Amino acid sequence: MPKIRKKTQLISKTLTTHQLTQLRENDVKLELDNFINRDPESRATQFFLGFYSKPGIKLALQKYGVFAELKKRGFQNPKLEINTTDPFSQRLCIHNQRKEKSDLLVEVVLKRKHFTTHVGFPSKINGRSYEFLCVEWLSMQDSRAEFTHERPRLPGQKYPGLKTGRFAFELLLLTCKRLRLAGILNVPEYFHNAQIYSKTFHFLSPEFEGKRRAIERDLLKNNSLADISWAIDLHCVKENGQPFKWFASELIMPLDRDLKDYFSSAEYQNRLSGSAKNYKYGMDQDRWKNSKLEIPVAHRREEDFQS
Repeated sequence: MPKIRKKTQLISKTLTTHQLTQLRENDVKLELDNFINRDPESRATQFFLGFYSKPGIKLALQKYGVFAELKKRGFQNPKLEINTTDPFSQRLCIHNQRKEKSDLLVEVVLKRKHFTTHVGFPSKINGRSYEFLCVEWLSMQDSRAEFTHERPRLPGQKYPGLKTGRFAFELLLLTCKRLRLAGILNVPEYFHNAQIYSKTFHFLSPEFEGKRRAIERDLLKNNSLADISWAIDLHCVKENGQPFKWFASELIMPLDRDLKDYFSSAEYQNRLSGSAKNYKYGMDQDRWKNSKLEIPVAHRREEDFQS
């Protein structure tokens, strides 16, 4: 077990349901008013994901050392903001001092999502509905930092990251366990998102998981992850000789036993292997040579400008 997981799990055990759900006196009155007067179609609430109160989240982040770590990095007055008015966009943000985009450090949009699994072949999970922790958006950024050749800009990035991805994942995992959900689900917008978390997340479709592994096999040996992610985003990669477009599909980190068994089953693994064999990927070098000049300067190397 990774040290960070052991540490966060020990802290989690010290946090009680009462502590995580407690409301301040004014919030109790507001929640009661919302309950009495709310429209039947409205689900506005004081509780994040239907469980956590703002004081509860603030206490948890303090215990996990999130605010202390940010202060250690020079962010002296991190401010927590939570918006639960929209059940489909429950947003948690941490700003540095001011609630402005330039001071935004962390932004995560989560929801509890019921999802029915259709896998296209006989399986215990086929047609079953599960409730997942769905990650709609996750951003951790440092607007003061600059991209370098060692830490280049990835597609979708505006500022360099905070180097806290692993820690954030562990907190999401604990949230998922606390709420007794089947797993974490997201739809990665870019190849690098799927690749970074490939040790714990898998595409529900074995064909798409096979494609990801084939890209890893064919392209990552001689190219950086940043280069491949940019090349895919700029349509400079070919799949079986044809232009390749990144696919949007469900990526799952399973906690439910049947879901875990599905991903480790012979049927899933055989279909994954067959998919990986059926797909070959290569760079369209001429297109890449021209298109990579569109990449923000911090990622390019000197040889990119040479004719």
